[in-house]
Amino acid sequence: MNEISVRSTSSMITTMLQDSQQKANIKTPAEVIKIIREAQKEVRSMQDREVVLVVGNTGAGKSTFINFMAGKQQTVGVSSSGDQIVETIDPITVEGHGNKAETTYPHVYSIGTPPLHFCDCPGFRDNRGNEVEIANAAALSQLAKTCKRIKCLVLCIEFSNAKAVRSEALDDTIETTLAFLGQDTLIDSVFLLFTKTILHTAAAPEEIVTRNINSYCQKSRYVKYLCNLKDGGNVGFYFPVGNAPQHPLVYNRESIRKKIMSFQGIDDPQNHFKTTISPKANTHIVSCLKWAQDEIFSHIRNRDLNAVGFVELLNSMYDLKELAGAHPSIGDVISSFSQLLSIHIAELRYANDAVPYLTNLANAIPPLHPLRKMICDTLAFSENRMKKEKEDVEKLKTLSEQAHKLTNEKAAIEKALKNKEISFAEAEKRNAIVEAKNKELQEKAIKIQQEKDKADAEKKAHESGWKEDAKVIAEIIGALFRGFLTGGVPSLLQSRL
Repeated sequence: MNEISVRSTSSMITTMLQDSQQKANIKTPAEVIKIIREAQKEVRSMQDREVVLVVGNTGAGKSTFINFMAGKQQTVGVSSSGDQIVETIDPITVEGHGNKAETTYPHVYSIGTPPLHFCDCPGFRDNRGNEVEIANAAALSQLAKTCKRIKCLVLCIEFSNAKAVRSEALDDTIETTLAFLGQDTLIDSVFLLFTKTILHTAAAPEEIVTRNINSYCQKSRYVKYLCNLKDGGNVGFYFPVGNAPQHPLVYNRESIRKKIMSFQGIDDPQNHFKTTISPKANTHIVSCLKWAQDEIFSHIRNRDLNAVGFVELLNSMYDLKELAGAHPSIGDVISSFSQLLSIHIAELRYANDAVPYLTNLANAIPPLHPLRKMICDTLAFSENRMKKEKEDVEKLKTLSEQAHKLTNEKAAIEKALKNKEISFAEAEKRNAIVEAKNKELQEKAIKIQQEKDKADAEKKAHESGWKEDAKVIAEIIGALFRGFLTGGVPSLLQSRL
């Protein structure tokens, strides 16, 4: 295969990418895509179901809350650093304490009868690298397309953040949620739940709410807005350990469930939610996109008969398409890649060693896959072309044998005439028959050659066209990659109230 591809325009991109990868200390693209695959598999189980998204910063108590809703026994313990923590006996989730993140990608837990489907999302400020941020964004994008409705968002905020004098962490977390929601009106679907309440105050439980709620409203316009909504507002406290105080904003397990059920829900979530990623995560996406493309084109160039590997690579590329909502260029890159892939597949029409390779691909790719028809069409063209070439070779071989016989026949006529075995008139008659047959053979040979010349011209035009198209598209992809690495992503956090 000609080297005109993404590879031919990527030397500068590769250097930039390596520098960015070293600074970001990122995982390999294969590892990132593996996480994305696992995440998407998890959320696909929510096909046509209502989902409760549990969101918040890393360590805010999201997993602890889900274990609470599952009725798990919880106690106050002490972490290795000496801090008080809420511990769950036999948890259904994995809990992280402090700033240690445990949820790698969204996990869904069905709790109660009828079941509420809680989606435990990684923290907004996850501390384990860009790959988790990317997997989270891809999975949430998939979830928004898959589920029937987002019932509500339970926004977990650690009580200590709300107690801060200026409360920047509180407002920052809420603004991050608003950026994720994408529309101001959807804030009515947020249930603000203060967590770890019992761990951060020496006051009696019943004093916690009454002493602080007015202060929260003064410090945060978001809390004030949520408190002023009808039916008691969308702000609450819960006490996983001990006896909960009697207060309108204090919820137990049943009242939380009732509150969640009261939300109208967000229909058609894929048209509402915004998937955002940090500039550093863009480096990871570039790495994944470029790795998948280079591996796919290497697979084609080397005629790798591991068709399953090709399908996995191809699916990896399209898995990244879930991130298109997080960066405007991702969809453009994958669209351009698809065009370039089509060109390289079509180029195999004239490669004599491509039939076994294409046959393997055609057998491995699922029937409804968009690429399968192109591969099958290319395979059919290549098989018909090779069959035609083989038939033409056989025809020319037969014509050559017949022409040799005519030559021998003409020589025999001349010898018979010389030996006076036949008359001159008979010799002319026989020679006329030989010449007619020879002319017929020549016409057949010329026709075959003309067809061959036409096929060669089509092949030449095809090669010229795909080389030029491939060059243009590869340059487009190169420019998009460079834009990823140099342009960054503007912050989407804005005040929406």
